[in-house]
Amino acid sequence: VSLRRCPGYWPLTLAIMLSALGLGMVISHFMPLLAWTGVDARFALVAAALVGVAQVAGRLLVAIIGTGWNRPMLVAICLMGLAGALLALVLAAQWSVLIFAFALMQGACYGISSALRPMLIRDVLGQDGFGASQGAVLAPAFIAFGLAPLLAASLVSWAGYGALIMLCTCLQIISAAVLMDESRGRDVLLNQ
Repeated sequence: VSLRRCPGYWPLTLAIMLSALGLGMVISHFMPLLAWTGVDARFALVAAALVGVAQVAGRLLVAIIGTGWNRPMLVAICLMGLAGALLALVLAAQWSVLIFAFALMQGACYGISSALRPMLIRDVLGQDGFGASQGAVLAPAFIAFGLAPLLAASLVSWAGYGALIMLCTCLQIISAAVLMDESRGRDVLLNQ
């Protein structure tokens, strides 16, 4: 059976691809986005460093609390957290301390979601042929992530950083909604 015919393949692939596109756009314009808020350069540098620290902390949290949670819902919550981080970034223009909330949420939510991604793919598509399943799901995400800097630069030159933040926020929210819908659909199938 082709992976593309497996229930859950398309929603999972779409959610991961759209999230990767949004994340790639933010990462490729990270320092210009921080500068756009008008936050002091020293705060911006500390915030950039905190992203990596929070990412590791998020992955450690997954290791400590385990992976027995409802993975699609937990990943969806993290994607909503990435959208919330962008809201904190916008508000940092008024309250510069929120730049740290942005950095911590961005790092932790990505750290947790990326740690759970292989297990999520296995949950949806099964253990058999896992390498092929993961490759099929992640290939569009890697392509989207690779195109993200060019797309972000084009959007910024045309409409500015506000439009970039709005698009990236929408991409994370749509990704979360697709994952939650796929999770509910699988729960219904399992309970029949």
